[in-house]
Amino acid sequence: MEKYMGFRIEGRGVRDERSLPIVNLSGTQFCADISKHEFREISNPANRITMGGIKEEFGFSHFLYDRITKNIYIGDPKGNLPDHVDIILVPPIKDIDPVGLARRYGFADDHFALSQKKDDLILTSFSRLAEKQDQYLEATEHKSGLKIR
Repeated sequence: MEKYMGFRIEGRGVRDERSLPIVNLSGTQFCADISKHEFREISNPANRITMGGIKEEFGFSHFLYDRITKNIYIGDPKGNLPDHVDIILVPPIKDIDPVGLARRYGFADDHFALSQKKDDLILTSFSRLAEKQDQYLEATEHKSGLKIR
């Protein structure tokens, strides 16, 4: 450690660079960057979704995702949602980016580590489907499908 004006400077060591976790939003891959508080599209880094736009109601964090613009839906959320708009359920940040969250609060990298390692996290998305004049929501997570009427 270096001395400065007679006082010892206590500092934290510089941490290694790391690859950001990848999340799948309705078929589009984004990296989750907790330090910048955003999701950033892999194929178009200029396309960013702020985590500040995520709402929490009834214990679920969610936002409306427009598959055409690949961003937050800016239309009327209370009206009929177009077919190209999905509801994305967002898990807690500690499940999306445990290392980033630990670094944000000055903890060791493994402080929020999951007991099992996940490669890519696919966020649950609900999309409206019409079948024989009967509309229902389809929820997709990982490789299994769940239909909710």
